Amino acid sequence: MADLSKSGVEFLNQVSAQVKKDILGSIAPAMKRIQDAVKDLEAALSGGAAKAVRGRRGRKPGRRAAAAVAKAAPAGQRQRSPRGTLLKLLVAALKGSEKPMTLTNLRDTLLKNPLFRGRNPKNVYTQIVMGIKRIPGAVKTPDGYVLKNGGRKF
Repeated sequence: MADLSKSGVEFLNQVSAQVKKDILGSIAPAMKRIQDAVKDLEAALSGGAAKAVRGRRGRKPGRRAAAAVAKAAPAGQRQRSPRGTLLKLLVAALKGSEKPMTLTNLRDTLLKNPLFRGRNPKNVYTQIVMGIKRIPGAVKTPDGYVLKNGGRKF
């Protein structure tokens, strides 16, 4: 019986050794990646290999800077709408309405246009007051403005 228990212990030792070998074999690639990541992190924190972690910044030595590209508008400035847009939109709004339009209605109609979106409504109102005077055929009535003669100029 001693032989059976001795062989059982040997069998258990062999099985446990085989299981350990299999587990370590399957975990080895993950352990390697973790160890490499820890080394890279330590190097980055010490400042030794910061470039290896982040990559290259800037242009290569001896290379010239790229040519400047024209931008739509300088920083802090708004892109201006084409000349004559306000008067054309006012004529279109007056032609499209069946009833006389007040200045407030004209302002609201203009602010829906993408060229006037984001502008200060008070400034747009002032532009309309000044612009409607330049439209031949725009007549003020007690109810608002109407377009006589179809606004032939525009």
